[in-house]
Amino acid sequence: SGGEVSPELMTEAARRALGAYDLALGERLARVALAAGGGIQAGLALASALARMGRQKEADRAFARIDTTGASDEDRASVAMEWAESRFWGLDDHPGAKALLAEAIEQVQDPGWRDRLVITGAAYDLLMGNAREALAAVEHIREIGTPRGIAAVALVAAPALQLLGHGEEAMAALEEAVLPFDEPDAPTDVVYLGMLVVAMCLVAVDIGRLGDARIFAEEGHRETVASGIVLAQAWFALVLGRVAMTEGDLEDSERWYREAAACFGQTGNRPNEQLSLYGASWALAQQGATGPARALAEQAREIEAGHVRLQEPLVLRAEAAL
Repeated sequence: SGGEVSPELMTEAARRALGAYDLALGERLARVALAAGGGIQAGLALASALARMGRQKEADRAFARIDTTGASDEDRASVAMEWAESRFWGLDDHPGAKALLAEAIEQVQDPGWRDRLVITGAAYDLLMGNAREALAAVEHIREIGTPRGIAAVALVAAPALQLLGHGEEAMAALEEAVLPFDEPDAPTDVVYLGMLVVAMCLVAVDIGRLGDARIFAEEGHRETVASGIVLAQAWFALVLGRVAMTEGDLEDSERWYREAAACFGQTGNRPNEQLSLYGASWALAQQGATGPARALAEQAREIEAGHVRLQEPLVLRAEAAL
């Protein structure tokens, strides 16, 4: 209408759109905010929108254009972590992702944000199958880190402990990590809380607490479908696929894995899309539906999973069932 644009309001609107997973709207609002002088936060919103839509090369250029000269620790760390996520998951560039985090760690002084940068890097090591290295990288945060860091580190420590055969210890770490969210001054980062709940579900499956895993995952799935958070929906569908597989309900397992694959594919999370397709393929093979199982496996083989190695056991099991 020709009126003056408030970059702050437009940036906040873009962030809300991204939070609601309306990525196209988030991109449009972020571009308006950036053109109006929105600065770091507007640039971050635009780059994040592009990355989440799978437009990784555009996102990488958008991240590179963000000027963090004189930025706060929060802004500097946020840019580094979002950019690293885009490089690791979208461009299969593990060294590039780690380099971004290492540079930010050298520049950021706030201990809470430093913890989160370290944790993010350790998570990439874990995803590559280096459980012991990941656990060692975050051990000091578990012992003397900030409250937020202690909560977040469970996202690395618990899966690492789980892979090393310490399932009960992994669950204890997660249960401790969610305690701060029950306090009056609880952290407001619902993304971390959601990730903790997903991690608890996955560990619960491995240690035989299938009822607990199903209850948490079904509730999480309902909430994320209602709110339109597709990536979270994918994770809860994946958990429910694993629960059904463990219980021997092959048809239910196939259904959940297919939903997880579709959602992961929609968000550009290729390694977990591949994992979910192999899960559905295995469930079909166990039902004697060899043809459809092979078709899904062929679709999964066409996906380049890059550095991520945690899905290999299920991949091998699915291939053997064919």
